[in-house]
Amino acid sequence: SISPVRDADAARAVEYASLLGGIERTAVSDRDTVPAWAAVSGLIVDVGCGPGQCTGYLAGHHADIEGVDPVPEFIEIARTTYPGVTYWLGPAISASAM
Repeated sequence: SISPVRDADAARAVEYASLLGGIERTAVSDRDTVPAWAAVSGLIVDVGCGPGQCTGYLAGHHADIEGVDPVPEFIEIARTTYPGVTYWLGPAISASAM
């Protein structure tokens, strides 16, 4: 079940976002690699987007991107921090698992 993990993440979402929730907190090699994903044709879905830092970064590079996460607190932080980007609450499961 995802509930214990989601609940643990929710309890520390603000702390996580303050420590790791900005793209500037990622490794330089990641920041150099991630913009290449913006060249993908079509919609990109950042599954497990957390506080939205990579989603927001790619949106800033003109990617057609949305973020999804099962933790409401992360979605709230992402929507507040990156208001021009679409974030939605939902699980990360495959269509075959539905």
